[in-house]
Amino acid sequence: FRAFFLYHYWPCDKSAFQMYLREPVDIALLLISLSPIVIVRAIFYTLLLSCLCIPWPPDEHQIVQFILAFKGLAVFTDGCGRMVYGLLAYYYCIRAGTCAEGGTPGSQVGAWTVFFDLYQEILVWCVCFFILPHSVPYHLRGGASQNGGGGASGRHGSVADSAEGEVGDGMRGGRMKALLKYNLLCFAMCLSSFFSLSARDMLAVGTQDEALAWRVRENFFWARTIFGLSMFPFLFLLHPQINKLLTHSTPTGYTRLGTLRRYNTRLRPRRRPKAKAPEPPRASVSETSKATGAEGDREQDAGGAAKGRDGEERWDGDTVQSVDPIEDLKAAIRWFPGGSLALRLGSVGIRGAGAGVRMAGAVISVEIRLASTVVSLGLRAVDSGVSTAMHIAQCIPGSDIALQAGEATVALARNTG
Repeated sequence: FRAFFLYHYWPCDKSAFQMYLREPVDIALLLISLSPIVIVRAIFYTLLLSCLCIPWPPDEHQIVQFILAFKGLAVFTDGCGRMVYGLLAYYYCIRAGTCAEGGTPGSQVGAWTVFFDLYQEILVWCVCFFILPHSVPYHLRGGASQNGGGGASGRHGSVADSAEGEVGDGMRGGRMKALLKYNLLCFAMCLSSFFSLSARDMLAVGTQDEALAWRVRENFFWARTIFGLSMFPFLFLLHPQINKLLTHSTPTGYTRLGTLRRYNTRLRPRRRPKAKAPEPPRASVSETSKATGAEGDREQDAGGAAKGRDGEERWDGDTVQSVDPIEDLKAAIRWFPGGSLALRLGSVGIRGAGAGVRMAGAVISVEIRLASTVVSLGLRAVDSGVSTAMHIAQCIPGSDIALQAGEATVALARNTG
């Protein structure tokens, strides 16, 4: 169960497009993690953490991903989802006139809901401040090799001790502890606002029964919603490049056997059907042995299709191709009815938009050149006109005195200003 669960939730050889456009099991696990029911999410993440911590010590990147997924997806489950539900609940209760009779958002909040909400937050804090410092980076884990192999081996304990001795506990997870401090600050602010609003409602109503009936529950609902929306910084860290920049952890994933390996998506190229070649003429025994030896040497040097430790067929050497997300998305779109036509229309539209942009750039360039030419010709005309006027003015009697008087007036105006 552990190998099946971890491979379909955090695989080492599948991209996000391959997971959520082709694999029904992966989509089902994602929907469970996005469930609006608090109890379902609490059980799901508790089970996931148990699988990550067995065997001990856990991987650093996996613990970091657990925290980011837990808090990043809370923006949708506890933030946006609750906000939409609250607006719809207000709309219907105002129309029906049942807002004071249990129709407001949060009226269904009970003791178990509050308990599991607090349990989720305490679980994340414990993971960050107690489990993350004892995690092991992938490059220090026993069994990790250059080709991406690694995982469960008998040297976990010794490797963990050497890792903790080489790298301090405070460096695990990069800036993850700073983000959890931000989480604690948001939690304290939302909790204080909840208590202050509830105290005001109890003092205003006078009877605690009416306040507890829907006012306090409504305050808890919106405080929890604001707290979920404030977790948006964790959502950005789910991006692989930002995650690696801030957490400094090596991306890892799990194989079908539940072993830990470095994250590396691979695309298996389709095999071309072999054409039937004419039978070669029979050769002697010595020539056959030489040809067989040379062919074996070429296969060892070039590499080829080989089976990995987990029993899957992998491709080595130049035959390995990296997954292109754009091509993967196009292949998924072609599966839908009319997908190929939509892709063709989209490509035609993109080409037309590119041609329009290039034409607009050419027109703007021509206009800029024309404007610069006109301005240059105008400046030259003004310069030639001024020089011609000065030559003509020298031929007029008394022009020198007028020019000197003009220069004196200009100098006087400058000195006065």
